[in-house]
Amino acid sequence: MTEYTESTEHDGVASVSDEFVNSLLNAKRERDKAMSNEVRSQVQNECKAFGGEELAKQKWEDAAKMIAFQRAKEKEGTESSESKRDKLQQEQKKLRDDWMREETEKKRQLEELRQVEKNKAREEADKLMSLEFQKLQETEMAKQQETKDVFAKEQERRLLEEAKQTAEEQKRLEKQKEVEREKLKHLEQEMERAEHEQKRKLEEQKKQEEEWVQFAQEMKQKQEEKAREEAEKQRQWQRDKQKENEEISQFVERRKALESERKKMFDEERGKTSEEARLFESDVRQQFLAKQEKVVTELLQNDQVKDEVRKREEAELKRKEREEKRQEDDKRKLELEKQLMAGEKEKREKEQRMKEEEWKRYLDQLRQKEDEKVQRDTEQQKRMAEQRKEDEQKAAEMAETQRRAREQRRKEEHEAMKTAERRRLEQEQKRKELEQEREESKKRVLLQDQEKREQERSKQELAMRKQEQEERLREANKEKQEQEARKLLEVRRRRLEQNEEQAAVNEAELLEQKNRKDQWSKGAIDSGKMLLEESRRLEEKFREEAERKKRQREEMQKKELLAMKEAENELMRRAQALKQESSFSNDQQGSSSAGTDTGRDRSQRKLKKGFFASLFGRK
Repeated sequence: MTEYTESTEHDGVASVSDEFVNSLLNAKRERDKAMSNEVRSQVQNECKAFGGEELAKQKWEDAAKMIAFQRAKEKEGTESSESKRDKLQQEQKKLRDDWMREETEKKRQLEELRQVEKNKAREEADKLMSLEFQKLQETEMAKQQETKDVFAKEQERRLLEEAKQTAEEQKRLEKQKEVEREKLKHLEQEMERAEHEQKRKLEEQKKQEEEWVQFAQEMKQKQEEKAREEAEKQRQWQRDKQKENEEISQFVERRKALESERKKMFDEERGKTSEEARLFESDVRQQFLAKQEKVVTELLQNDQVKDEVRKREEAELKRKEREEKRQEDDKRKLELEKQLMAGEKEKREKEQRMKEEEWKRYLDQLRQKEDEKVQRDTEQQKRMAEQRKEDEQKAAEMAETQRRAREQRRKEEHEAMKTAERRRLEQEQKRKELEQEREESKKRVLLQDQEKREQERSKQELAMRKQEQEERLREANKEKQEQEARKLLEVRRRRLEQNEEQAAVNEAELLEQKNRKDQWSKGAIDSGKMLLEESRRLEEKFREEAERKKRQREEMQKKELLAMKEAENELMRRAQALKQESSFSNDQQGSSSAGTDTGRDRSQRKLKKGFFASLFGRK
């Protein structure tokens, strides 16, 4: 019977036209090609979900071998009977049922594993978030104490750069202050020389006539006014520069307080020593007076006189020894003060080093935790990949028998992949938006830094212009002084000639000159009072202007700090919103395929790591 059926089948096949056979073969090839592409895409997606391109290649090769084996089986299957097909179908059905049960069990186990991993990842993320928030609060407090940029502590590199910049700025300010001190000293010396020269000229001019004296006095008043204005401008500018750095002013105040305390201690000790010396000298003087009376009464007692002289010498030696001891104590106190300052400096450096070491230890601990987590993930992925490999081998053996089921599953997986791809694109878009916002915040910070540098540059340019104006004024004053000196020499020469011609001056002219001198002295006193009042008004005006500038600077700094805090809080809120959205999407899609779940978890971990790494400045 079987032979008859086989012969009929062969006859039927032989009677079929070649075109029909070719069309069947082409359809079969296309179907096999589509199935192979489907299997290949499925294997690649699942392997990408667990990682490992080599595993994908190996699975594809196994699937290709299975397809070739199935094709060979199909070629031989035309010679099999209907009974064998029924048996095979029954066996396939049993195998399919067994395989479906195993698949459902494996999916359940995978879901449990994924849920455990999700819980672990969430706990670790919460721990990291708590640690990071705590660290951010500590860095914010440190920034408030140091009065520096708050947002810069999000990155370690920028913190180091700002520390370097502040150190360079302090050095520059110290150098500038030294230059200003030298300039002030030079100006004071010039003022003193000018005053001495003017006094000398006035003394010479007083010997001459009244006109010469009045002219010289007017020149003196003008020069004194200019010198006072220049000195007041220099002092005001120096006060503005000193007020810009609060730390230096605080250090100066502490230094002054310590010096005042030390000065009080030195004054008290000096007063004690002087009081002791005075008491000792008074006692010696009383003894000397008492013994002097005895010497008056007893002139012949030369021994007592010698004793008195010897005691006076001893008292003088003791006074000198006490003075030397006081000087040595002063030197010793100064040395102790220097040692204390050096100890404070070493203590500050040691504290800074300890802080840096703690920060390094904290970063090492974080790196170690991340490495351990990556190692655990890789090991788990290897185990899951091995399990997946075994499953794929079984699935490859049953590929032909489950073609119809796979077609339906392929459609569902294709839709799931579309949804996963769409979600991945949405997450990628959100990540790009987050990166863009971070770049915008960085640009804002850079713009603020640039504005600060421009302000500093404008201040420097203003200072340079002031210096140039002062130099031009000095040169103009020098030229005026030279012209006035030439005029004075000419006037002196003419006056000498007139004095030679008018040798005989009567007493009436002398009295007139005396009266004029008295009037001139009264006018000079009145003009001096007016100048003092004008200088007081100018000082009050400069002081008010300096206070107004200080208030403006403080308000600007407060506004900048508030803007930076708001930007930082906005970034943290957006990161939390992204975390909540990702966790919510994970909960909704918990029942989806293994490949989409693992891909989504990995994308979430990457987002979290990227955000935390951006906070701590690691790239």
